[in-house]
Amino acid sequence: MRLFVTGASGHIGSALVPDLLAAGHTVVGLARSDASAAALATAGAEIRRGTLDDLGGLREAVADNPSSNVATRTLLKWETTHPGLLADLAETHYFA
Repeated sequence: MRLFVTGASGHIGSALVPDLLAAGHTVVGLARSDASAAALATAGAEIRRGTLDDLGGLREAVADNPSSNVATRTLLKWETTHPGLLADLAETHYFA
């Protein structure tokens, strides 16, 4: 499965990404900085540059990965300030 993971270089993501890759999944990790992108590339993940502040970019990233899962706590926070975001993304995507 192709998985889009936000927070992929963070505390939880840095443990999750290697496990997903070892299980045979393709991981596309959201990276804000060069250091995050380098860490994800070293782990074997594909890189999607961007931030959680760019809702259009997030929608595009999910659309680019039609069978993706989005693993993040932060999207839940965005739903309070951007009503409908999760509903828009969840129409065709599974949230883990």
